[in-house]
Amino acid sequence: TELELPTEDEYFSAVVLPEADGLHLVCRVNINGELRRSEKNLSVDTPNNVLDREISGLSYPMFCELTGIQPAWGMLTGIRPVNLLRKFTERTGSLAQAADDFRHIWYVTDEKTQLAADILTVQQPIFDAAPKKSIGIYVSIPFCPTRCKYCSFVSNSVAQMGKLIPEYNQCLYREIALVSQIVDDF
Repeated sequence: TELELPTEDEYFSAVVLPEADGLHLVCRVNINGELRRSEKNLSVDTPNNVLDREISGLSYPMFCELTGIQPAWGMLTGIRPVNLLRKFTERTGSLAQAADDFRHIWYVTDEKTQLAADILTVQQPIFDAAPKKSIGIYVSIPFCPTRCKYCSFVSNSVAQMGKLIPEYNQCLYREIALVSQIVDDF
């Protein structure tokens, strides 16, 4: 089945077509009149999170080719890359295999892959030493020296919003005390 293309000058489309033996994913990107198309067959029971990754995996190289931009963290915009590398390592049983996935599935550069692996190597003994019933708590510090273009976290530059840091710290101390009570009761 041929798909009807949008009429806009620039677009991205991802269409999943049912087929007798599964699904057929077709991604198209048109930027400045240059069209790229990539497609892949998938299992009929492909979960949505895997479908999202497959769409990204097909579209990312096309966007890079058409724009000439290749982010150092590849497709990992807005997530904690070391946490993902740790999960890959646990799943594959090998940091080397996980790093290879990082580079080839997520398009992370060698330099950033090595950085994430170095950080994981430092963090892993802490994870290994933690009791099985331990919990992890994420503390957001929404003040950065600068605002990164790729950042999807709620944050502001210190120069712009630094005056809020003392009030933020007071609120953070109160929240830590409240969460401590909850954890103690757990």
